[in-house]
Amino acid sequence: MASSSLLRLQENHISSFVFQEDTCRILRSRRIYFEEPHPYIINYLKMSGFYNASQVRRFVLLPDLISALIERWRPETHTFHFPFGECTITLEDVALQLGLPIDGMAVTGCSLLDWKDECQNLLGVVPPEEHLNGSRVKLTWLQSTFQHLPENASEKDIKYAARAYILRLIGGVLMPDKSGNLVHLMYLPLLRDFKLAGTYSWGSACLGFLYRELCRATIPKTHDIGGCLVLLQSWAWYRLPFLAPRTATAPVYPLASRWNSRKVHPGIPSGLPSIREQLDRLEYDKFIWMPYSSKEILVCLPIEAYNHCHLWNTNTALICFAVVAWHQTDRVCDNSGCNNRSLKCL
Repeated sequence: MASSSLLRLQENHISSFVFQEDTCRILRSRRIYFEEPHPYIINYLKMSGFYNASQVRRFVLLPDLISALIERWRPETHTFHFPFGECTITLEDVALQLGLPIDGMAVTGCSLLDWKDECQNLLGVVPPEEHLNGSRVKLTWLQSTFQHLPENASEKDIKYAARAYILRLIGGVLMPDKSGNLVHLMYLPLLRDFKLAGTYSWGSACLGFLYRELCRATIPKTHDIGGCLVLLQSWAWYRLPFLAPRTATAPVYPLASRWNSRKVHPGIPSGLPSIREQLDRLEYDKFIWMPYSSKEILVCLPIEAYNHCHLWNTNTALICFAVVAWHQTDRVCDNSGCNNRSLKCL
């Protein structure tokens, strides 16, 4: 555990209010539901690095579980503090849970462009004013406008639809803000060339964005949370199996897609006080430090899932435009044995 002197933000951390006032703040989140991508756009999703993530389409988020985890997140270290020590979500989790690329160029660029021109050039249409909010566009407009492709769709129209789907994936699953229905158009220029888009480290951007949103959610007055909560919740289910659904579904890649469902899974512990109590009593051997080494998971992982596995436990900056977060895995590697595992995949 880190020394108390490191926790300089404790005074304005939700855990202080829990201890002092027996607070039960439930953060608001929403149900994730995406239709299967149109067959015409799949090649572009693969080319740009988003195909695997597009398989995580139906996911019921649990506000009680998410809120309990936030109470143990520390902005100072980007780790969860449990009774036995620290743990965190890493690039390994992003690579295996979502299948996003974790190596490549930083996801950044100019965020001050003429967005109507960019939409006309890259989507083939300018969103009506009522569907624009500054430099953000409504996800519902993207869905209604590009969801259906005619059989004789031109290659240009297919590319428009692929970019719109990726924008929806970014704004609805991978890097959603707290609005619930808007995505920033700053990502659109990065999708101009699909092959070039595939050279960006979208996984690093996704994780950095999540770290930022977890940090913001520790402020007691916060009521909504953004970021890839699918990754957060699936990470918790694989590592804290006593909180996970009872399911006969075998693991599939990407691993977060194992939980695809429109309904709440049966047998899940519910209620913030109950989950909080279980985490308070969590012992070292009840936390699964290396969940991806089990036989049932190893058999479902393709060889490409291990691409860049030497980066899984690096100390590095995670960049998503103005968001820069530190991936500080040396704080947890001694617990998980990840240093030894990394050597095996080099």
